Amino acid sequence: MVQEKMKRPEKTRTVIDDEIPLRGVLKCHCGNPLSGAPSRGKSGKYFYYYKCRHSKHNNISAIKAHNQFLEACELMSLPSTRVRKIRTVTKSSLDLEMESNRKKVIEKRTQLQEVEEKLFSVEEKWIKNEINKDTYDRWYSIYNNEILNLKGAIERLSNDQSKAFSILEDNLNLLTDMRHVYMVSDTLQKREFVNRVFDSNLYYENGIYRTPTMLGLLSHNHLKMKEKGLLIYEKKEDLLDEDPLSGEGGIRTLDTVIPYTHFPGVLIRPL
Repeated sequence: MVQEKMKRPEKTRTVIDDEIPLRGVLKCHCGNPLSGAPSRGKSGKYFYYYKCRHSKHNNISAIKAHNQFLEACELMSLPSTRVRKIRTVTKSSLDLEMESNRKKVIEKRTQLQEVEEKLFSVEEKWIKNEINKDTYDRWYSIYNNEILNLKGAIERLSNDQSKAFSILEDNLNLLTDMRHVYMVSDTLQKREFVNRVFDSNLYYENGIYRTPTMLGLLSHNHLKMKEKGLLIYEKKEDLLDEDPLSGEGGIRTLDTVIPYTHFPGVLIRPL
């Protein structure tokens, strides 16, 4: 019994195949990841299917599943007015953050000067034999660590975050065509797209995609997706539903927006 409990859960090995990029990422309604394989038709041509390991569960045409997903991606696309708002609010948030950082840098530099003066005083006392070596070593270590921490903080706060906004600015318009974003992806990027947008919670049941979690920014047309038989968003509270532009604080940092553009052809990481 003890040995059984100590065993690590086995990891599911997924072979990447460009014909079925959702294999292992898309799940059956029973919770099992769907596998995928080609099936030879009467004409001799091979057709790909996503399958659950339970025989009476999902057996989905990959062509149908992919077309449905592309239509859903099209409805995820943001209107130009929304993208302009993101651009404006992000720029405003960045300006406020940079101004705040400038003030913090001034404070840290004042603190640094004070600590450096204390260290200099300790060194003078050591030279004049006013303190013993143990006392000197103790205070030297304390003040030197404070100096290193303050210099590190000043360096971080002095970083030019306008570079992050420049990267965002160059790629923000991609959010107006999420179908294109997905289509130009390679297979690994498509899998990452699904995991990011749906928090690894994309299921398929009765001919339609289902999810309890979805990025709020891309879920604005979820009712249309349901009407068209593409995707049912059964919202799970407190998960991925926050809009980065909502609330009094607006966008707290660029990190809340940049990850949304880390999709095919836009290899962006938060700075």
